[in-house]
Amino acid sequence: STPEFIIYIEFRKHNGNIEYRVFYSEYNWWHKMRSLAFDLGKFAVVVENPSSMEEIADFLRLCWIFKLELFFVVKNKPSFDVLLNRIKRDEKGIPYEFLKVNIVDDFPRGCLLVGFSKHSCEAEDKFIGFLSEHKDKKIALVFGDDKFGLTQGARDKLDCTFRLTSEIKKPLKGDEALSYVL
Repeated sequence: STPEFIIYIEFRKHNGNIEYRVFYSEYNWWHKMRSLAFDLGKFAVVVENPSSMEEIADFLRLCWIFKLELFFVVKNKPSFDVLLNRIKRDEKGIPYEFLKVNIVDDFPRGCLLVGFSKHSCEAEDKFIGFLSEHKDKKIALVFGDDKFGLTQGARDKLDCTFRLTSEIKKPLKGDEALSYVL
């Protein structure tokens, strides 16, 4: 029989404690998703002004799992370096020498900048068509921080934006959006 819902459970060890998160989705939502044959090496991930340790750690884990280059766009590099080093010390299990992390003050050049924002007029179904049209180009997937999303200045620099899910009041956090896109 076909299930009505799919339940996801994520476990992790943080500061010696085991933490978990539970998510669920309707089966008909999951069933409509199409798998695309893309080389993930053509993608990079860009996070604008990340502010929480959990958010940064989640992006690090996702990028390590999927072998994606990661860019943190920050205003204050020295203080971000301190925060990143603390996360690397606390979060065990990621071999950081194999993860390419860039701390920069502006978006990377030489790639299409594709953002995700609740303010976008383009729905997620257009994203699949966009990827098909640009299979030969490097694409940077751009996300804002968990609290405020992408700034208006960042949205103005993007080549295009897409809205993920129909939820406007409580949209996906950046790392959730990346998981959703991947």
